[in-house]
Amino acid sequence: METITNNHKQILLVDNEPRVAISLARGLRALGDDYRTKTAFSSDIAISMLEETDYHLLITDYGMPKHNGLDIIELLRIISPETKTILMVANGSPALQEKAQAAQVDGYLEKPFTLDRLRTMIKGLLR
Repeated sequence: METITNNHKQILLVDNEPRVAISLARGLRALGDDYRTKTAFSSDIAISMLEETDYHLLITDYGMPKHNGLDIIELLRIISPETKTILMVANGSPALQEKAQAAQVDGYLEKPFTLDRLRTMIKGLLR
């Protein structure tokens, strides 16, 4: 596994809608040069990327084909337990929020949310 050796905060953003993932990644550029965001458009690609590289933060959509966001987070907890996580959900519910808490998700965002809210959450998690 590739270990991060620079001072940049590495973020992996996962959403099966490329337009959404790219838009969010562009919005995260406002965080500054200390943050680097990579995108994955499927759970399989995300899992491969998580197995190859250490990330400081995983931001993943819940509703994806094959493996949902919680599945990815649960696998990440085995690979890299110290990596912070944010789960984005389109149709949240108290039951899903409980599942996210049980999976020790660090941040939970219901869509739609503002980029400012996401950036604030990221800065809080990656101090």
